[in-house]
Amino acid sequence: MAESFNLLRRVRSLDIAPELPGYSGVVIFAGQDDDGNNIEYLAGDKNGTVLEITNEWGSQAQADAIYRKIRGYKYQPYKAAGTRIDPSAEIGDAVTVSDIYGGVFAKATTYGRHIVTDLEAPSKEEVEHEFQIQSPTNRQYERFTRSVRASLSITASKIAAEVEDRRAEDDILRATLNIHAQEIEAKVSKEGGNSSFSWKLLSTKFSVSGKNGEKFRVDEDGAFVNGEIRATSGKIGGFDIKSNYRAKRCA
Repeated sequence: MAESFNLLRRVRSLDIAPELPGYSGVVIFAGQDDDGNNIEYLAGDKNGTVLEITNEWGSQAQADAIYRKIRGYKYQPYKAAGTRIDPSAEIGDAVTVSDIYGGVFAKATTYGRHIVTDLEAPSKEEVEHEFQIQSPTNRQYERFTRSVRASLSITASKIAAEVEDRRAEDDILRATLNIHAQEIEAKVSKEGGNSSFSWKLLSTKFSVSGKNGEKFRVDEDGAFVNGEIRATSGKIGGFDIKSNYRAKRCA
């Protein structure tokens, strides 16, 4: 407690609830990790009353420090209406009213001819109800952080799906290339044609055949022709082929 005020019996009304068991532990909830698991820091144990705190920037050192401060402290619920407490009293200060000692956890001040303040330490049910003890600002912040976290998860899923699609396209492209390679290999070792005219493209030779057998072949030894050759120019061995040459018939 920051400061302590003793009001004696200077209150209009006082309602007192049973004192809670002493604090045995502190738990700080620090959000979630990348896998969606809750991050918690525990100091002490959970055998008695446990102080639960939500703090995205919490740490084990913070939990230990808070636990050392409140260990064994017994929470006293009360409602004190119409007090004349010092206006400088703040949330978190200590107060003694009649025979009870507690904290100032709710405060409503009325300004008029006299300054009157209603003080309260909520009962157990209200303390354990997160929406009762959480400020509107904290609730709005929590909703915002949850929304951002959900959006990031969805975006990550979309990115992962897109990567998988790219991988699928890559597999399709690789399969297409394999098919094309097989087609090229098949053409190198291909035979075609019919009984009148056929050809063979093998890894060792290229040949063309007609009705009466092979007419032309090219292999590692050279080119071979079996049949009539017609040409208008060129050379064959040491002979010149001329387009206007006419052979003389022998008598």
